[in-house]
Amino acid sequence: MLASGSNDFTVRLWNIQTGECSKILRGDTGKLSSIAFSPDGLKLAIASRSAIQLWDFDIEQNIYEIIAHKGSITKLAFSCDGQIIASLNYDDTVKLWDVPTGKCFKTLTGKKNWSRSGAFSADTTIIATCSDDYIARLWNIYTGQCLMTLEEHTGQIKAFAFSCDGQVLATGSDDLTIKLWNVHTGKSLITLLGHTRTISSISFSPNGEVFSSCAEDGLIKIWNINTGECLKTLRSNRPYERMNITGVKGLTEAEKGTLKALGAVEDGE
Repeated sequence: MLASGSNDFTVRLWNIQTGECSKILRGDTGKLSSIAFSPDGLKLAIASRSAIQLWDFDIEQNIYEIIAHKGSITKLAFSCDGQIIASLNYDDTVKLWDVPTGKCFKTLTGKKNWSRSGAFSADTTIIATCSDDYIARLWNIYTGQCLMTLEEHTGQIKAFAFSCDGQVLATGSDDLTIKLWNVHTGKSLITLLGHTRTISSISFSPNGEVFSSCAEDGLIKIWNINTGECLKTLRSNRPYERMNITGVKGLTEAEKGTLKALGAVEDGE
């Protein structure tokens, strides 16, 4: 099952085999800003403005609705065991919620406009958050203590993920780099280059030997976590893939650039 949220106040559930919409859930509190499945796929958390709704697929109804923040929620994330939801917001806070009870058990407070995205470690002891100030922070979710800050990026961090063993955090940024960090020391292990646009998503393989990155340049890259080598680059065919425009007359340089962005080439490229 796939879930999609929209500014039309609905969440749509899709059958990924048939491509058909199987159910429409209507939000009661406004535009939807984030949705997240629980790891077991049995619950769906829905952020609508400042509220969180928790949908249970077994009973096919909302279990509860929480007014979570003063302002709009930017991101929701489930812990790996499905027992905690993190809600992130521009009111300077990240709130951690106990899923069975819907109670907030910890509030993490940082700098203004810092709470853009969050990710839990596999053992559900640490949450990483990223910031408008180019900084990632690691927090102990039970004490609320900021364990360390990771400060080498020169652009906003847009993607991150923990390795499955929880030893490494990968961050991707507007500065076109991916950095791997030692979670225990905060030391930057390696910086990877290869994308030409903002990195938007990172995911580790279950065996922890490779990870993938996706960027706005349309590329998916597979990396060796130990050596930093790019093992493979994946790209779907663009509309003018490998179309040779050498010698074509009447094209401005801007038009050529647009065609090349869509896959066209000239001799020697």
